[in-house]
Amino acid sequence: MKQISTNRPAAIAVGTLLLWQDAFAYIDPGTGSLMIQWLFGMVLAGFAVLNVYWYRIKSFFAGKSGNASSDHDVDTAVDEPEPD
Repeated sequence: MKQISTNRPAAIAVGTLLLWQDAFAYIDPGTGSLMIQWLFGMVLAGFAVLNVYWYRIKSFFAGKSGNASSDHDVDTAVDEPEPD
């Protein structure tokens, strides 16, 4: 398989910057609203991921075993049938 030279991506980047032209494009107000909505969604998704892995992250920095079930049992909210 042919290896890509490390100079080729740099040459493409420099060539793109040298040939840069104005687009004269119109960005309507809906586009700005979409960008704000995208940013807000990404922040909320980041908080959701942090919330899901919070106990693993906390135990990692505390130097514990990293087992999330030892600090917080996620399955405690599930009703299990009682044995007869």
